[in-house]
Amino acid sequence: LELCHLGHQDRPRALDKLAQGIEACFDQCGTIGDLAGSIQHACEAVSLYPESHPERDHYLNNLAYSLQSRFGHQGKSNDFNQALYEEALGHISHWET
Repeated sequence: LELCHLGHQDRPRALDKLAQGIEACFDQCGTIGDLAGSIQHACEAVSLYPESHPERDHYLNNLAYSLQSRFGHQGKSNDFNQALYEEALGHISHWET
């Protein structure tokens, strides 16, 4: 991330790849802190794209997957609801274009 400072065109992609890597660590080790880090980076990646950006759906989907994983691990309904919301946003933007 040091090479992709805030405002760099590749920062969202770098954040997304980092989030996916951390999620993979969670899948192998089950450390909830890894999953929290994955969600944090995925949220930042989504926030860097405007709603109309064609790649935003991809990042929303990855964020929803991480939230769903945390729901599966901890059973917090707000994570599940947020995952559904993020996934729905991705589908809505497809319908609007």
